[in-house]
Amino acid sequence: MALLKYGRAIHGYVVRQYMSPSLQITTSIVDMYAECGNLDCAKWVFNICSTKELPVYNAMISAYASCGQANEALALFKHLEKECLVPDHMTFTSVLSACSHGRLVKEGLEVFKDMVYDFQMKPCDEHYGCIVKLLANDGQIDEALKIISTMPSPPDAHILGSLLNACGRNHEIELTDYIAKWLMKLEPNNSGIMWLFQMCMQHWEMG
Repeated sequence: MALLKYGRAIHGYVVRQYMSPSLQITTSIVDMYAECGNLDCAKWVFNICSTKELPVYNAMISAYASCGQANEALALFKHLEKECLVPDHMTFTSVLSACSHGRLVKEGLEVFKDMVYDFQMKPCDEHYGCIVKLLANDGQIDEALKIISTMPSPPDAHILGSLLNACGRNHEIELTDYIAKWLMKLEPNNSGIMWLFQMCMQHWEMG
């Protein structure tokens, strides 16, 4: 709910009651400050945490991602190796999301490659969605479509919506129409799809 006032009050209570908060509580506090947009407090809580395990790293990487600090998220992700911590699916979701928001195309593709080949992890829809959005926003529509073609299951509305939006900005009129129809078949009762399609058409006409 992004209620910073109450979040701070609860944090204060934790400090007064517990000399050393549990990992779960520390992780939740980092998450809370990030959701409230207070990155400085999230970093402070992370830095004073005496035992940094993967969940609190995930929370901080996610905090950087949500606040648009892509380079910082990527740097903290790389720091995991020095701490001999193995990233999990949540770690990769957060760092790929950060790369997507920061338009770090090369870095995002390298992270995705490492996840699949070095860590032998099977990408989920969230991972694919980040990569599709990353490529599409960079104008690499064909590459984004190639990624979609490799997915083990059909793309969801979120992934197709990202692609549709990018096609509109890049004046891919035929592809925009095709993806809009695909989306409407997937979610026929979603009125937002038609609105998004109309916005894409406006981008094309203005261009």
